[in-house]
Amino acid sequence: MSQQLSSSTQAPWTLERQGLYLQLEAPGLLLPSDAAALGAALIANAATVLGSTMRSRRAAPVQAPEVTITTPRFDMIAGNEHVRRAAEVALAGGHPICLIGGWEAQAFAAVVDHYGGTAYAIKPCFCGNYGDPEQSCACTLEQIAAYAIRPDLQEALAAPISVEAVRAPTEKILTILARGRFGEPDELLLERVQQATSRPLPPSLLDETCQSLMKAALRQLHLDQGQAERMVTLAQTIAWLANQPRIGPAHLAEALQYRRRR
Repeated sequence: MSQQLSSSTQAPWTLERQGLYLQLEAPGLLLPSDAAALGAALIANAATVLGSTMRSRRAAPVQAPEVTITTPRFDMIAGNEHVRRAAEVALAGGHPICLIGGWEAQAFAAVVDHYGGTAYAIKPCFCGNYGDPEQSCACTLEQIAAYAIRPDLQEALAAPISVEAVRAPTEKILTILARGRFGEPDELLLERVQQATSRPLPPSLLDETCQSLMKAALRQLHLDQGQAERMVTLAQTIAWLANQPRIGPAHLAEALQYRRRR
């Protein structure tokens, strides 16, 4: 389930443009009405299958994010392809995912939740602009320090997958507004997840090359044993999705990118 730690609220609204778009409750998400039925059956079936295999591994119930989407889909969120990939890994392996950012993080968390995963949506600080290259942070150093040690924030950051969701470039947002979808359809992502979960999970053993990579990560990234074990588990899932019989260096390298950085 998804959790939003921000205390701010965002009033939902609806949009309808000359009958071409369905009404939506989240600003910036447009779903063409002629495409709505196209993936409805596949989405419902995939969500049911994923939910049945993952709910036994979900965390305790938590609050839903502030963003409400009438038809939650990854391909209705502009940009952030790296977040879609991280969400795919999370759904395949039943791994909780922490999404850091503003509206985009909330939107992705809502979709992960819709497909039966566990997601946390958090802001980097009270105002949400800490580290933003375009907008100034209004928080004091004391407020940032106080925010960083909040128990609920630490719980979210303990998720094995941590990724930042950023504002999409103008061109990609315009694509969403014009077409209603962006990038790969969710049906393909969900199909890969379903196919992966039908295959045996690769073993957690690391070959010599992967051991060298992990050794370097332990030294340079200062990972402890628990973090290293989580990275190997993520690498298993990534190899699983790639239909590979064992963990390879590319799988482990991708897993290391999802580590906690705060």
